[in-house]
Amino acid sequence: MALQLALLALTQAVLVLQVLIARRSGGALGLLLIAQAVFWTLGFVVRPAFMVIAQPTERDLLADPRLALSGYASSTTEVIGVALAGFVAYLASLAVLIRVLPDHKNHPSFDSPTRQDSRALILLSGIVLWATGWVGRAALLTGAGGILQQLQPMAVTGSVLIILGLSRRKSHNLGVLVVMLCEVLWSFSFESKAALIIPALALLLRWTLQERTSLLQKYAPLIAIGIACGFFAIQSARGILTGEDVTAIQGAVGGGVAVAYLVGLLQRFDGFSSVTDAVFLNGTAWQSSGEYLGRLVTNLIPKFGAEQVATNGQIWTREVRTYSVPNQFLDVPIAAGPTAEGFAMWGVSGVIFLNAVMALLIILLARLIQSGNVFGVILGVSMTFNTGFFEIGLQGWTGQLNKSIQALIVATPFILNLWLAQGIARQQNAPSSNDDRQAAVARSSKGSS
Repeated sequence: MALQLALLALTQAVLVLQVLIARRSGGALGLLLIAQAVFWTLGFVVRPAFMVIAQPTERDLLADPRLALSGYASSTTEVIGVALAGFVAYLASLAVLIRVLPDHKNHPSFDSPTRQDSRALILLSGIVLWATGWVGRAALLTGAGGILQQLQPMAVTGSVLIILGLSRRKSHNLGVLVVMLCEVLWSFSFESKAALIIPALALLLRWTLQERTSLLQKYAPLIAIGIACGFFAIQSARGILTGEDVTAIQGAVGGGVAVAYLVGLLQRFDGFSSVTDAVFLNGTAWQSSGEYLGRLVTNLIPKFGAEQVATNGQIWTREVRTYSVPNQFLDVPIAAGPTAEGFAMWGVSGVIFLNAVMALLIILLARLIQSGNVFGVILGVSMTFNTGFFEIGLQGWTGQLNKSIQALIVATPFILNLWLAQGIARQQNAPSSNDDRQAAVARSSKGSS
């Protein structure tokens, strides 16, 4: 047990270093890296630590039959080692890439007057995508066709863009509150964690891009507590963490109510289980390299409403999880991050490669968000502000890019119209060259007289 806990302590130390890099980087990149570190601490440090210490035997208590068979103290060593290798590769890649690819651009605050036109384009895009997403939600409510229901993710992206596009004015702050309230109500009504977590992160990003450090320091812990409370409420609504479940967990593992709720929370952070899936392939490659590249290309092709046979998470369940858990329910989507996906394909070299790719992606996407360019912001937000961002590999990233392209296609006609109107307004407000010459002649004649 001592070896496993030491490896977990080392993993936590690597994640703390990631937070230090995040604080030094600041901006959108800093916020995303901190959010990742918190998410991964729960999934890859706290969860396996509980498994090693509590030795659970029931699946509802985070038990893994594969690891329990030979004892958690010995069987978790390789899984923790693979996860640690992934975090080290990611941290090293971040450190190198941030240094090799410095961001020399001076990004003004989103509240800067120079960002007014850009902010208006972002706000319009947000309104369009939010409305489009609500069409998909209405389709779900009325039982309309599945094609319309696939528009739902655009509502979350649109809510983030609206929160970023609104200024500091009191009326705009009220608009932020209304959007967040609508998303929270949807989250509780339809048990969607994304609609709860993502707008809260968007509010933190809004303050970050507006350089309002005092608000971040004051309210970030309260927002985190609010997300946790909302999460537990949604879990209870889904019948996952009811009062009876809490009592049963207390009886099984001991401890108070807090321990029971911690177990319930850790059930939703299953990245460690995905790495376990990859390790238990026992050296068998998930796919050939050609098949892997073929799926990446297929994921990149926009479907434009076509029904998807299976999600990337369901494919992982059917092709990887069932290798070591034959009785696994096949329709359960299991998220596989770059470490699990890389190890399932090419072993440790795959872990290093995919984590390096992920480090490059997050740096580039964060800079797109920071740039203020409306197309870059839409792409960056739709790629990063979704719950899968914390737990998907390259297969998932290409699938998310597919959805991002569709969001850009929906928003582009409206962006071009407003951009054209802004250009016409600037041209009308600018003094003509003839007016400038007449004013110069008048000043010259007045001076000579």
